[in-house]
Amino acid sequence: MVKFAAVHMGFSGSPPPYLSLVAANSSGGEGLGNTTKKPVAAAAFMRGASFASGGSGVLDSTGDTINMTKQIEYFSDLKDQMLTARLGAFGASAFLSKSIFLISAGSNDAIDFFSQDTSPDSTALQQFREAVVSTYDSHVKTLYNLGARKFAVIDVAPLGCCPYWRSRNPAGECVEPLNRLAKSLNDGLQDLFAGLSSEMHGMEYAIGSSYELVSSIVQDPQSAGLTELKSACCGGGGRFNADGGCTPSASYCGDRGKFLFWDFLHPTQATSRLAGRAFYDGPARFVGPITFRELAEA
Repeated sequence: MVKFAAVHMGFSGSPPPYLSLVAANSSGGEGLGNTTKKPVAAAAFMRGASFASGGSGVLDSTGDTINMTKQIEYFSDLKDQMLTARLGAFGASAFLSKSIFLISAGSNDAIDFFSQDTSPDSTALQQFREAVVSTYDSHVKTLYNLGARKFAVIDVAPLGCCPYWRSRNPAGECVEPLNRLAKSLNDGLQDLFAGLSSEMHGMEYAIGSSYELVSSIVQDPQSAGLTELKSACCGGGGRFNADGGCTPSASYCGDRGKFLFWDFLHPTQATSRLAGRAFYDGPARFVGPITFRELAEA
């Protein structure tokens, strides 16, 4: 989804990973751990960088990867050691105020939480929601203090409709408790950004709803040009082809362009392309309070 949103904004695709740029431009070539970067290499970062890490979440306890706190620390390094060195403090601030900060997080947090207890009580649900939203709040405020002003956000999809979770439902339908959890996080996200935008001068935001986008496809797949909603295109066989990930020995579909899901959790490029278009300049059901296009032009 991020790739296609970036394409609509005029980029060739998602920006390169930050750490790959650091490795390529580190003084002496010592690799990823080197933090002595050449100021002249700042030009490589001027078109953007990705700090994403697969499996990470809003909460630092989610996944076994580079957590969001560390990702933001990397961005702080980029600002101080690259952008400021090239543009000066005022120039770097002006540059960042016009940049788009795209955040897509929360799904892995929800999956980790639900995997530990598929029948959580109301207290556990409330505590989890509050933890995610308050941590999200802290991350956004840190980014704002580092110069971010324009936030493009992608919310949590209806995770219960993924092949993995459908395969664990005897009826083969979406796992609605997980979907309700995702919806609750999204409601908290909406309230959070509405509040922050009124508190923090110059902040603007747009939230692309992967929840509504996927839900609309499930409700009317023909309008989206898709025919297979339940099974993974690439997977380890079994029910809904969800018994394993997409590996060299996996079972692979004949026409991935007709599938909603690529593997047991992730969407196909066809789905992501639809999302990118909807978030960039789609109707209010899929993006708001403004579109990604309007955010970029603001």
